[in-house]
Amino acid sequence: MEELEIGRWGERRVREQVVRTAFTALPDHAFARMPGLRRLDLSFNELTTLPESFFRLAHLETVDLRYTKLGSPILDRLRNALPHIRVEW
Repeated sequence: MEELEIGRWGERRVREQVVRTAFTALPDHAFARMPGLRRLDLSFNELTTLPESFFRLAHLETVDLRYTKLGSPILDRLRNALPHIRVEW
């Protein structure tokens, strides 16, 4: 797999009832079986952290993190661990 889009997974309501909750975190192994991933869209999720397997995506070129809730420590770690990727923030 080279591209994964799980962006815009925010809360969804139907007639005032929540039918889908937003992602706030992903399991540590979420990307473990995707070593060839090049493009990843996680935008519009309520993520506050990134799983450990994310930081091992050596072939990642682009990640979309717009409208997430990631703080400076995570973004700094991302820039240090994967300085070659383009981050949309």
